[in-house]
Amino acid sequence: MPENKILFAGDPHGCFKNIISAVQEYCPDAVILLGNFNLIAPLDCYLESIIDKTAIYWIPVNHDFDSVA
Repeated sequence: MPENKILFAGDPHGCFKNIISAVQEYCPDAVILLGNFNLIAPLDCYLESIIDKTAIYWIPVNHDFDSVA
């Protein structure tokens, strides 16, 4: 089993259920989220159940800037 585990996940399009499940199952040291979030609320609202379990980093991409909001 590796000492450091990092979970990379991309294109959630507003559905973070699989990412949350993976964090709960694999307990990674960090999660890197790769764009196309399609958020209608702040990101931490979607990740509230795992925010204290792992470090979370995100990289926004083109569709994350489709609107001024």
